[in-house]
Amino acid sequence: MGSSGSYVRRCWLERRSILAVPKVPIERIGTKTYITSHSDRRPVRQWQRGLLVIGLAGLLLGMGVHYGAVEEDHWPYPEADEIAGQPAEHIGEELFLFGTVTAVDADAETATIRVAASPESISITVQSFDRAAQSGGTVQVLGELTDERTVDADRVVVVNDSGGAEWYKYGVSVIGAIVVLIAFFRYWRIDTDSWSFGVRHDG
Repeated sequence: MGSSGSYVRRCWLERRSILAVPKVPIERIGTKTYITSHSDRRPVRQWQRGLLVIGLAGLLLGMGVHYGAVEEDHWPYPEADEIAGQPAEHIGEELFLFGTVTAVDADAETATIRVAASPESISITVQSFDRAAQSGGTVQVLGELTDERTVDADRVVVVNDSGGAEWYKYGVSVIGAIVVLIAFFRYWRIDTDSWSFGVRHDG
């Protein structure tokens, strides 16, 4: 009788332990069955996502408006349009220009750059040009305006040493972006029901 009672008690404990195991949610996709994550958190609703996107877009717009309002306080240099329209008023002032190289005289350490301005671009002669750049390259020039179309450079920075270098950068950037997108969507998919990203089970 004692052994029979202990056997019944052991069976009852085993049955109780089995029933105590929490149920695991299962998702069936095609012919395969997957165990999905169990969470008690309520899903984010679409209107909440939309409100978040609108808030972030508004924040970005506000930052842009603020930057435009205080730009003059952080940019002490005359604009290219001002140099093009009234260059004599800015002689002796320090300039910071972006331009495209049109000619270089390495022996004289001078170069001619084309600076975009309104209503049309202007040509500026840069003295003390001690950087290697070819026609079509892009440079930044910091220096003093000594006459209406001449700048004595304190510093020259070569952004693109030739016209082809800029297209090379764009090409590499586009190829890199495509590779990243392919790798991302290889393992992730867009769930159009909840408009969120989910793991691809066929990846």
